[in-house]
Amino acid sequence: MDQLAELRKQRHLEYLQKKEREDAEKLEQDRIKRENAELEQSLDPVNEEEYDDDNEENDEITNITTTTTTTNVNDGEDIEEDNEEEEIDELENNHNDEDDGDEDEDDEDEEPNFNTQPLPPVYQPIFKPHATNNHYGHHGHYNNQPYFPPVFNPNLFGGGGHHGPHNGPFGGGNHNHAGPGYLLNSDNNTNNNNNNPFSSGGNNSPPQSTEPTTKEEKRSAFLNSIENRYNKSPELVSVNNEIDKQKRKVVHRIPKDFTVKRLVDLCLAKMSIDLTLFQPQLKSMSGELIQRLIELMASTGRLTRKKMDQIVASGSRIYTLDLSHQYSVVNNDFLLNCFKYMVELSYVYFRNCANLNDIGLQIFRQPNFEKNLKTLDLRDNRITDFGIRNLKGLLNLEELYLGSTGCTDTGLALLCNLLKLKTLDVSKCNITDSSMDIICRFTELKFLYLSGTQVTDKGINTISKLPNLVQLYLSNCLNITNQSLFFLTYLGKTLKLLDIFQTKIGLNGFIHLKMFKQLQYLVLPGRDSTNDATIGHLNSLSNLRKLDLSDYRNITDLSPLTGLQSLTELLLSNTKVGDNSIINSIKTMSSLEVLSLNKTEVTTDGVAHLVNLNLTSLSLSSTKIDGKALHYLGQMKSLQNLDLSFNDITDNSMDSLKPIADSLSHIDLRGTDTFRSVYMFNEKTVRPPVKDIIQSPNNNDDDDEDGAPMW
Repeated sequence: MDQLAELRKQRHLEYLQKKEREDAEKLEQDRIKRENAELEQSLDPVNEEEYDDDNEENDEITNITTTTTTTNVNDGEDIEEDNEEEEIDELENNHNDEDDGDEDEDDEDEEPNFNTQPLPPVYQPIFKPHATNNHYGHHGHYNNQPYFPPVFNPNLFGGGGHHGPHNGPFGGGNHNHAGPGYLLNSDNNTNNNNNNPFSSGGNNSPPQSTEPTTKEEKRSAFLNSIENRYNKSPELVSVNNEIDKQKRKVVHRIPKDFTVKRLVDLCLAKMSIDLTLFQPQLKSMSGELIQRLIELMASTGRLTRKKMDQIVASGSRIYTLDLSHQYSVVNNDFLLNCFKYMVELSYVYFRNCANLNDIGLQIFRQPNFEKNLKTLDLRDNRITDFGIRNLKGLLNLEELYLGSTGCTDTGLALLCNLLKLKTLDVSKCNITDSSMDIICRFTELKFLYLSGTQVTDKGINTISKLPNLVQLYLSNCLNITNQSLFFLTYLGKTLKLLDIFQTKIGLNGFIHLKMFKQLQYLVLPGRDSTNDATIGHLNSLSNLRKLDLSDYRNITDLSPLTGLQSLTELLLSNTKVGDNSIINSIKTMSSLEVLSLNKTEVTTDGVAHLVNLNLTSLSLSSTKIDGKALHYLGQMKSLQNLDLSFNDITDNSMDSLKPIADSLSHIDLRGTDTFRSVYMFNEKTVRPPVKDIIQSPNNNDDDDEDGAPMW
């Protein structure tokens, strides 16, 4: 019995020692794991998501290893306990047996092997390889069970195999993409090479850990990582160094025409969808915001009669109301039942409202309109003198637009008391000379529109007495002759705009233009009445800002026009002017900004004299320039719009425009051979050339011989 107790004590001590070793190894692994995690987190805080994923994968593998090891240990403990009980029983039986020698030999044969470890867990595959013996198949695995790395899908090929008796497709041997295949196993089972977790198709060895463990090592590693990042970063440009802007390519991340909407515009756009939700807040909005809200709804097609009723019902203050072209909203019912409650209105625009007629105009008899209204626009409406009589009480009215209505001399006579008028538009109305006496009563008048009326030289003589007239529109007045231009010389000190297009003013009448010293804008009678002989009379208009001579085919030379130093816009399209006009006249116009030379006789030599001008817009379509002209155009830094269409220009000369490519907001290259150069400009800036398909004249009989149609 002493021997049995001693044996039991010895086995128990061996078990306790083994348990202590396993616990110590587990604690050491946990410590190393925590230190590695802290080091990874301190060295690379940016890749936290990748670090967490790696930790989760390592934890999963560790959990599997721990579970497997624990299972093996528990199984080993059970086997030891069973073997220990069997051994005790056998020793007791052998103690009472007489034949100790024979029984001792039997005991030695039957004594269990405590060094034998339990078999590792295996993963069941979906398919089974063919076996070649009872225990180990031709792949070198126990019970023909193929080995796969843990965690991964066993039906996929692993990174590498392990050494087995045979080299199969699932393990052993050297593979092109082989790597270490991991096997969960007990630490003590190291005799068989199959159980080496770092065994592979080659002679690989486990990587040696170089991770810092102490705080000083971690700190040093962290500082080294910062220094390495700094050394690898690009060099910063010194503040004192000047960067060559010509070499640096400017990349416009935001289009030039892109504008950020203001917050108030976004709010108004939201409100315009449905005013019902915001009706209580309308009263607190300013009159300017209410005006912008109405204009926004009108421009987007969201304005309805219901929304106008909601605005009026909310008690909002409205000072300006522009409902032009809103024929679905503005009608007689709207004026009589909704418009009448807008008692603070000062500016009203009802242009081109087809459903508005004389009945609705009676609303302007209300005292609030007679007191506050300053501007009224009723152009292009079906109103007559019967409705116009309702406007005679608007004594504070300053602007009245009645163009293209049924107003006649009778209706205009009813408005004789509107003495504060500064703007009157009766164009395209049945107005004659008899109304000019009424107009003369409006002594504060500055803008008078008489285009398309029946006025004659006699009527022009009458209105020439207006002391403050600034702009006079007489286009399409077919009864006006050279005598009218003489009468208008009385307005020479105040008149700044004169439109005499399509009148009977001829060559001899131009002599009176020298009296209009303040004239800034002039619209000439027509191309038949102007030639090189009469163009010289314009040279005395030193304050002229804009001159339009487009389609005046009788003009060939502008050399006499050397005194137009204030000219900012000159339009000469479809004339016969050439390089002489540029050399002798145009190049001296220092204030010129817009110049149109389309379909003229200008060549490259003439363009060379435009370099010193501060032009923002230049049109050279269908002229006689070539690629050499681009050399001079590239020096005009102020250019924003350039038209080079239908000229003999190729890609070879387009490089000359690179200095101004970024500053151009529009360039027209149609009809040129510059297909490759369009990429120099922004897609929204350039109007590219288009290839024309030239069809074979022989009914496409040559297509089979020459191939595709010629470009």
